[in-house]
Amino acid sequence: MLCYDTLGRDYDDGVVCETLEELKGFWLKVYRGRFRIVYRPADPEADFPVVCSLVQAAGNMTFVVEETDLYFKQGTACPEFRNLIQRGRHAGVDMICITQRPKGFGRLLTSQTDDFYLFATREPDDLAYFRARCGDDVAAKLPLLGLYENFYYNDYAEPTSPDAD
Repeated sequence: MLCYDTLGRDYDDGVVCETLEELKGFWLKVYRGRFRIVYRPADPEADFPVVCSLVQAAGNMTFVVEETDLYFKQGTACPEFRNLIQRGRHAGVDMICITQRPKGFGRLLTSQTDDFYLFATREPDDLAYFRARCGDDVAAKLPLLGLYENFYYNDYAEPTSPDAD
């Protein structure tokens, strides 16, 4: 697992690397084994394409991307991230993409997404996005969620809350 900790404060469970040199050095030693790396880049947008290429080349891993919206400009991602989104699953790469802003990805990322864990939001633009993406019933529930509560949505399953009994 590689956690791309964009803001450098969300993950600490793993080997923490803060430069590309540290990341590459550690990864070269363990990439065929089991590992959990937390990468806290000083310049997240500059390092992101390199890390996406490393993840694609390594395969068979989970890539966690915090603040995913930062890596899309007008709905377009860098070629390395686009390649990972489109072809990563063929290399055994699972991605967990986390964002506060659901809009702006274009269809590239959301068309490849199976599961959504939605948290409380009251932002009109966000609710409009979820209304169009998931339906009125789902969007109506989001403002009612409490702190740390979430709503699970999958295009192919009946929407349910994983916290509900």
